[in-house]
Amino acid sequence: RRIKRLLAYSTISHNGFLALALASGNQEGLNSLIIYLFVYLLTSSSIFLFLLSINERGFFTENPTFYESCGIIKTHKFLGVCLALPLFSLAGIPPLFGFIAKYQIFFSTLQAGYLLISLVLVLVSVISCYYYIRIVKVYFFENTVISWNSNLSRDVSLCFSLFCGLMVLFSIFPRFSFTLIF
Repeated sequence: RRIKRLLAYSTISHNGFLALALASGNQEGLNSLIIYLFVYLLTSSSIFLFLLSINERGFFTENPTFYESCGIIKTHKFLGVCLALPLFSLAGIPPLFGFIAKYQIFFSTLQAGYLLISLVLVLVSVISCYYYIRIVKVYFFENTVISWNSNLSRDVSLCFSLFCGLMVLFSIFPRFSFTLIF
């Protein structure tokens, strides 16, 4: 029910993905490690920026629950999209860059001969999808008792635009991101 707790557990899971990429011991694994680390840093920064922006307004306690901060899409569509995009990317929804990074780790573990671990990786991804999509469901479709202030500071808007723009750009042109990273 707490957002930061879910993100902490999510971090443990994503570190497992990074460890699998490293354990594959091949060049594909090292490349996927760097790409996944980049994707994870980009998406996590965007989610934590969202949390800081809602805490900055004084609406919530330091660690809000999902239901304390729901209904954002009804009053602030930009902030809602800037939250949904990184969550879907972390979940590994296919057209987004997070899916590409997870696929590369999956491919590198298969290349290294870790079939069982690769299947566990897919299972963990499916389970984590439920939790990420649940956050989006709560934020978008639950009724809220809080009236969201629709004014974002210029710095927050710029950071959200930059993060989401990079996620969309890297999702549409993954080869460009590979040449940029390497």
